[in-house]
Amino acid sequence: MKSDKPTFYCDIDSTVNDHYNRILRNTINGRCNFDKANTREEILKDKVLPLAKESLNILSEKYKIVFLTARAYTNARNITEEWLRVNNFKYDDLIVVNRSIDKIKYLTEKNIVFLDDLSKKHETHPPYTILYQDTIKELDRLNINYILFKGDWKEVMKRLGYE
Repeated sequence: MKSDKPTFYCDIDSTVNDHYNRILRNTINGRCNFDKANTREEILKDKVLPLAKESLNILSEKYKIVFLTARAYTNARNITEEWLRVNNFKYDDLIVVNRSIDKIKYLTEKNIVFLDDLSKKHETHPPYTILYQDTIKELDRLNINYILFKGDWKEVMKRLGYE
């Protein structure tokens, strides 16, 4: 049965979890050991960002919640599902792609909101500073309704009409 709810697509890294500390733990002299950083053991240490779970629970009353994440490593889907389960996230679907730009093809419905930090290079820069400009240009070109997440779920909820 198809849901009549609009879809809220939500990124994971630096949007619902603090993966920045995982990257920092595995970075020496500006070079991250991604093979280690992206292991199950390391990922399961990621903390939930403040108000992320609470906000998504509220949004789930109005929206279908779909996590849309770029994680190009072995077993990414299974590890992500485990992290979401361990942290008690409720959601309708999970889509795992290899690159940020690969998310675009899933955002073609009319009635959606897409939330993503769209940031990269966390081994040398904090989240929300260096952005995936190619993805942003394509979102703008296709007139996709997105919110650029900058670390503040209160601001997201305010933008969506929740006070």
